[in-house]
Amino acid sequence: TSNFVIAGVRKWLLAAGATSAGIGSVLSFVNAVTEKDAFEARQTAINLLGTVVLSLLLKKDLESADARIEKRREVREKQISRGDRTVYRNEDGMTVSRLNDVDLTW
Repeated sequence: TSNFVIAGVRKWLLAAGATSAGIGSVLSFVNAVTEKDAFEARQTAINLLGTVVLSLLLKKDLESADARIEKRREVREKQISRGDRTVYRNEDGMTVSRLNDVDLTW
């Protein structure tokens, strides 16, 4: 569960950072245009770069999460086919599986 929480926090931080940089880009662009200020123009470029980088990192994180889920599903299916994992229904009626206990016959 802690990895799930860490991944959720990481995704939230990336999304929040990209959003913040995007808003900063708009605000600094407006200031650069209205005040004709070179500093604000540089700030706009930096904020745009931050928006792009953080958005790409978030996209990569989301794609790699999908790949990890698919890999785990494949491993679980192989374990079931080998007999290393038992499939059963839990109290809620959901089909679930668990690894068999390790003993001398395993």
